Amino acid sequence: MATPDDLAYIKDALGSLCAPLHRAVETAAEVADTHFTEWGMTDSVYQRERTDLTRGHIRRILSDADLGDWEVATERRNGQVLLRRSLLRAKLLHIAPEHAVPPPGTNGARVAYYRNPDKDLYGVQASNLLALWHVDLETGEASLRVVRPTDIWKFMQNHKADIDFFLPRADEDLMSLEFTPDDSAFELPFDIDIEEEGNGDASSW
Repeated sequence: MATPDDLAYIKDALGSLCAPLHRAVETAAEVADTHFTEWGMTDSVYQRERTDLTRGHIRRILSDADLGDWEVATERRNGQVLLRRSLLRAKLLHIAPEHAVPPPGTNGARVAYYRNPDKDLYGVQASNLLALWHVDLETGEASLRVVRPTDIWKFMQNHKADIDFFLPRADEDLMSLEFTPDDSAFELPFDIDIEEEGNGDASSW
């Protein structure tokens, strides 16, 4: 279970990402939407490809953005977008259907990433975070949810985490945000009305 000091550290570390992440996701989604609309690829069968294109533009935009102490990692496994700040890492993933946090699947590297230890030499400072993005199809506004997974789970099961909150658009709002540590399931206050193909692991989103 994360302590108040752990939560304070994560809040302070993520402050410089609030505005850049929202801008990057919204801009990237708009570019991808324009491309698929121009080519008449508006059917839900293209949603996976739309997400992939959005992810690529997110990486491009963030690579040129001022992220404070964060940087975009150079490794690109399956087109992932991974941010680093010292020992802290944040992997950007598209949120899974039914408001779910994407499970890691069976890939060894993803399983290891999800298994944040309760205690180690560096504590929460060496956390592997998930930054889950979603764009409202009507408003074009992005929502970003930060999760610190503590173990693995399967598709359609409740996720396991000790930190789980929405990232505000402004860092001052993050600083004033109060958290109640909770490892139960977390329900998002919006509906996802799109369908994506995939095998239910994190690489599918």
